[in-house]
Amino acid sequence: MVPAHTAAAHHTFELLHTWLGTVLGETIGYALTATFTVLVVIAITRTVAPRWIAFLGYAPAALIATGVVIPLGVGGASITNFVGYVAWCLSVARRHGRRPLELTPGYAWGVNPR
Repeated sequence: MVPAHTAAAHHTFELLHTWLGTVLGETIGYALTATFTVLVVIAITRTVAPRWIAFLGYAPAALIATGVVIPLGVGGASITNFVGYVAWCLSVARRHGRRPLELTPGYAWGVNPR
């Protein structure tokens, strides 16, 4: 390792890590997770679940979407993003706790279909 190149290598790594890992990677991940969640909620409420239950998916999606502003230093965005992911995981565990991926009407949600 050449000592003269070490500082430049560390700087380059930190720069790439910040821009590609945090700003680009995590931000796109938050946006895609929120979008995917909304699309799944739309699909499920149109087929097997009552429409009123959609808020159980929209709320975590909105909270996860707050992660997009984390790189901008918006206060509280990390916490709301974390809460969104916890709520998302709990809703998935609730839906698929007994028999994974079974989407028979009413069973996965514990309610009767419309």
